[in-house]
Amino acid sequence: LAKYFLTKLMTKMSESTDLLVIDSTNLRYLRGLIESILKTLDQNQEASPDAVYALLNVCTRINVRSRTGNVFCLNKYVDLREFFKAVGRWDQVLKYLFENIKRNGKSQLFFMSKRKSIGDFIRTFDSELLVFENLTNLLIDVGLVSYKVWSIMKPLVESQQLKREKYNHILSLVERKSASEQQAKYFKERNLRKRKDYNARIDPLKWIIRKAAEYLPEREIVVLLQVCRSWSLNLQPRLYKIYLERPESRINLQTRILIWLKISRLRDNRSIDYTELKARLQYTDKNSSLDELIMMDVQRSFHHHENISHLHLSNLLRLFALHNPDVSYCQGMNYIMGFLYIVLQKEDTCFKFFTTVIERYVWSLYKDNLGNMKLHFFILDRLVDVFIPEIGDHLRAEKIDSSLYSPAWLLTIFTNTFQYSKDKSHTLFVIWDRFLIEGVKALYKVIIYIFDRNKEMLLKMGYDEVIRFMHEITKMEFFSNNEYRAGSETESIVEDIKHYLKETKIPAALIHDLEKDFLQFHKS
Repeated sequence: LAKYFLTKLMTKMSESTDLLVIDSTNLRYLRGLIESILKTLDQNQEASPDAVYALLNVCTRINVRSRTGNVFCLNKYVDLREFFKAVGRWDQVLKYLFENIKRNGKSQLFFMSKRKSIGDFIRTFDSELLVFENLTNLLIDVGLVSYKVWSIMKPLVESQQLKREKYNHILSLVERKSASEQQAKYFKERNLRKRKDYNARIDPLKWIIRKAAEYLPEREIVVLLQVCRSWSLNLQPRLYKIYLERPESRINLQTRILIWLKISRLRDNRSIDYTELKARLQYTDKNSSLDELIMMDVQRSFHHHENISHLHLSNLLRLFALHNPDVSYCQGMNYIMGFLYIVLQKEDTCFKFFTTVIERYVWSLYKDNLGNMKLHFFILDRLVDVFIPEIGDHLRAEKIDSSLYSPAWLLTIFTNTFQYSKDKSHTLFVIWDRFLIEGVKALYKVIIYIFDRNKEMLLKMGYDEVIRFMHEITKMEFFSNNEYRAGSETESIVEDIKHYLKETKIPAALIHDLEKDFLQFHKS
């Protein structure tokens, strides 16, 4: 009887592509009816595939209008997730769908295909892809979380041995669902953070010191760190952060470098004997191929800068390869070492700082011979979906993912832009301020900032134009600004990115969830 009712209702609904909207006053009758059907189908036994599919269709095509006039999906009021989780033989449902197409033809699936017109449907019709797409969308619409949808769909996709492009299409549907889940979760947590009074949970005296530090000169900040030794480790990162967040006109370059070094020592307090390493290098057999690669990269990356010695820079990179043979040398390191060499001037200080950056900040990028980069591409793509969904949709439509434009920025920590600056780049200094405080997360923020500030222009661009723009921006004034003056374009650029990086929050929990999603969707 339940199967008969569902089949009749689905047949009636198939006569139109419109959703069925019911008034909330009738909701209790519908809820009671669906709950009775669920009991009849008996979750402990294998429900027939046509009944399962009919229930999926009916429940995803019914919306409820609330008393305020807003329309919500039925799954907001009736929880069907447990029933569909308990369904074991999804392969039988898939088989039923294929038989349904053979029996009833193309028109049977049109009303469920989410196509704009019958003409578009006929032109793009692919029975195999349409079946998988339809089932995936129904599972998403019924309210199952993305990883559960993929755990159902992945065995089905693999059993049918779909072509790679079809496999990727189904995966992209689930990943888009994952991105929307993360977006909703992010904004919910952000609103909760705004409503909470964090100051009530902080030691009042510590809170006063932190607030006072925003208005004190750097000399006074050092005095504050001596107020209580037990507070020093907790207060130091916060006070350094407060200083670096000041307007650029109030930051002294030498003080900035000093704070960079102090922050790096908080991350890595190991003692590296630089003199001993240099002595070991002299007695180590030379690796001609590695030396040639290093020298070639160094010569072509900083030929515009006169105050940098290619020989010294090459020796520093060879020294790191000796110090850390697991990573050795990767292309991109030459830019980081060159930037630090110009800023710090001292070889031993430069080497120790570089070692801390690679081993404590970007180790996840370089480890396993750059094999972990796919994870960072995935996270970056999802973050763009969360923060700028219009850009995320546009890039997806143009088949552009972060692996096409971000590797050089991530692996060089944006120092590849420094080769186009004559002396110094204030934008790069601001990026490194935030990077040393937050790590790789700051690099994600910078890329999101670039998309956000150029959104209107990028939305009008096609594939080739977007890629060209993302590569050319490294040569633009945005990165190559040298002189900082009040009222100049450089001032507006630097203060804008500084404010954006400060105000944009990427919770650690969000990154953790995205890492779990990556393992779920891309595990071997």
